[in-house]
Amino acid sequence: MQKFKVQHQGWFFLATYTILLIIFISSPLYSYTIPIHEEEPNNTRDQANLLPYNWNIKYGNISSLDDIDWYRIDVEANTTLNIEFYHVADNYQYNLFQVSILNENEDVLASSMVYAPDHKTLLTTNLSLSGSYYVVVETACTALSGRCQYMLTNEYRISVSTFSTNLFVVESEPNNTMEQATNFKNGGIAYGQISSQSDVDYYEITTESASDIRIDFLHSGDNYQYNLYHVDVLNSSSELLNSTDIYAPDTRTGFGVSVGDAGSYYVKVSGCQSGSRCELNRTNPYYIQAVISPIDEGNNDNECQNKVIVIPLF
Repeated sequence: MQKFKVQHQGWFFLATYTILLIIFISSPLYSYTIPIHEEEPNNTRDQANLLPYNWNIKYGNISSLDDIDWYRIDVEANTTLNIEFYHVADNYQYNLFQVSILNENEDVLASSMVYAPDHKTLLTTNLSLSGSYYVVVETACTALSGRCQYMLTNEYRISVSTFSTNLFVVESEPNNTMEQATNFKNGGIAYGQISSQSDVDYYEITTESASDIRIDFLHSGDNYQYNLYHVDVLNSSSELLNSTDIYAPDTRTGFGVSVGDAGSYYVKVSGCQSGSRCELNRTNPYYIQAVISPIDEGNNDNECQNKVIVIPLF
């Protein structure tokens, strides 16, 4: 009887292990841990590899100067698409790859040079229409020699994530003045992008009484030391209430201001003006959250800070 019991338990544990293994293989975690390699040829849109997203990674490499890798992503309407491009970093300063997001008409929606010393490059765009979109990877080197020849054929990785823009307030261009400001509610998150040296983004927030306003600014960090953005908080008379520089290595910056009256207040975002790193990173997306705490309810800035949602995008 004892012998039968041991055998019975053995079969039970074997069955349990098999079920857990099947669940694991079917889970996103399993697909994340196994490399998904590009399938050549994928040099044209018609040959594009399907690019899985949300926890999956695609591996590829550029084999020559004329090699181009195409990947297809199928998305729903009102989606923000995040492309994270990883490669083996090089200490020499030059552009190694170019990564672009295209629509079905092959219009460029977003594009970025991949700087050789940067291990990770982030590319983001908002997609209002459902359908197929394409990620194109090509070399940015002008000649297959020197450091480019040494680094180009190393394997790169692409990670894709998506989320619904219905969760966010996306800036409506033009929003370069107070009159054109994009409105967002208490606790809401605004998504924006500085498209050029002269671009300025305004956001309007409204208080119903004397309040503490907490502003959190999030962006993709850069290892180089410079001020990437500048953020002002203004009243409806354009008077400056508070401001801060956004340091490039800091992915999250928070600051606050107390206002004595109900009314409209404005967050103004501007970008850096010059420098190679500035030009490379200024157009990356940023996120702003404003949390309003009425002063007459006894809330202080610490309580306001505790309500801030940290967006796990960078």
